[in-house]
Amino acid sequence: MTTKLLYACLSGWTATFKSPLFVSNSGVSSYMPTLKLPSYSTIIGLLGNIVGRDLELNEIKRIGYIFDFEKKEGNIDIEKIKSFSINKKGELQENKGNSNPARREFLVRPQLQLFLENVELFEPSFYSPHNIPSFGRSQDVAWFERLPNGKQYEIIEASEVSQGIVRNTLVPFPQKNAAGIILPLAEYYYNYKLGETRYPLKMRTFQFIDTETAIERSNLFAIPSLDNITIYLHDITEIAK
Repeated sequence: MTTKLLYACLSGWTATFKSPLFVSNSGVSSYMPTLKLPSYSTIIGLLGNIVGRDLELNEIKRIGYIFDFEKKEGNIDIEKIKSFSINKKGELQENKGNSNPARREFLVRPQLQLFLENVELFEPSFYSPHNIPSFGRSQDVAWFERLPNGKQYEIIEASEVSQGIVRNTLVPFPQKNAAGIILPLAEYYYNYKLGETRYPLKMRTFQFIDTETAIERSNLFAIPSLDNITIYLHDITEIAK
């Protein structure tokens, strides 16, 4: 079975992805570590920024990605972090007072290859993005790479396969014959109540595959036009099933 996907490649100078295994910063003597790749909820946030609105769960369909970067170790930034709390009225408010500087790790020269199933939804926004995309924090500005077709996106064909070699992506845990960090991550955040904090609609355990690994599972697709690479397409809408 073949399917059409929207393909785009985004690059940046830095990237920062919060680790779910690290709760808070204990002071300037330590630092907040960053993940080596974005979660699917982070990808959805990036796409919403490009489209110009929050994306509904049932319109996202399947998304896949490959994430690369040049350097991680030794990259520490110092920044001021604002904290918020919920008042007695149930409203979100900023906590007043002095705040200590926080040290945060970041990635250097990230690159994100995106594969999106809902071509009809995303193509107009990738042609003319509503906002500047970013890799994590607002200062982690990203840009679209110009592709061989002269555009910043391309419509490609992908063929479903039962097995293939994937790298630098997230797959649901457990994944047979694959090694990698196991991470509890939110698949989608509900963020539609004004004045209230967002909350995860579903938590799921994923496995980070950071080296070329031969796997066998559903939702694997080979792409002949991109050196016949194999990608995993994650179905976000499974949350609602």
